[in-house]
Amino acid sequence: ETFWPDSAPEAAGRPRDRMKIAFIVQRYGAEILGGSEYHCRLIAERLAPRHQVEVLTTCAADYITWKNEYPEGSDRVRGVTVRRFANARTRDIQAFNRYSEWIFNNEHSREDEIEWLRHQGPWCPALLEYLERNHSQYDILIFFTYLYAPTVLGMTAAPHKSILVPTAHDEPAIHLGIYKELFSLPAGLAYNTDVERRFLTTHFSVRAVEEETIGCGVDLPQAQPHGRDRGADRGESADDAAPDDEGRPDESSPSFRPHLAQRGSMFRRRHRIHGPFVLY
Repeated sequence: ETFWPDSAPEAAGRPRDRMKIAFIVQRYGAEILGGSEYHCRLIAERLAPRHQVEVLTTCAADYITWKNEYPEGSDRVRGVTVRRFANARTRDIQAFNRYSEWIFNNEHSREDEIEWLRHQGPWCPALLEYLERNHSQYDILIFFTYLYAPTVLGMTAAPHKSILVPTAHDEPAIHLGIYKELFSLPAGLAYNTDVERRFLTTHFSVRAVEEETIGCGVDLPQAQPHGRDRGADRGESADDAAPDDEGRPDESSPSFRPHLAQRGSMFRRRHRIHGPFVLY
């Protein structure tokens, strides 16, 4: 919002605090668990209750072939409007790997790199044409993943109101010239980590008005009372019921409380964990 025109939502007849946002990503669906695709879905679902959110994506479910599997047209996925466009071709992964080996190790032209993008896929001219014709109806365009053609070619439609979530790391492809152009275009960059941010700002000419390390976030469950909390209410300690020689609670102890025998209770007591925790 710091770089966004203040009058944009009102000019389109929407309340100032309600924007129309387009997410552009190569695949989208509740069953698609690719890192950037899942990240995109989480954020789209978070914004949908407060803003008018649409996802522009392809009909592909598989990132190896980019075969059209979802029906073309509009869909609703967990409360988010999704517009799917059919890919014009599938990917021959062996031919693509051969082309990649050549382009990463030989001098080549910009046209060669666009051809590499076409080989990589998803190659979806219909999505790019829609974006070119309709970008003015959106207040913000948010592109996920630097790597694919929908981002590289779609970003040129309206870079002044585009945010890129690059999900970038040091790999052969990122050193192609088309990506030097890409990282200089968007008005905003949202990084996952500070390491990613340092890598991109060191190796590329980033001209974004706003940059921020956003990450993703974790949904915490509702707070639950734990053994220590319940015992503390009665002036008791969760360590009152001493375990036997095999580490199990002594059920004959007068201080034995059944909730301490629940799954994970010994782990909690051994490590003195008295509240919500994540084991990663």
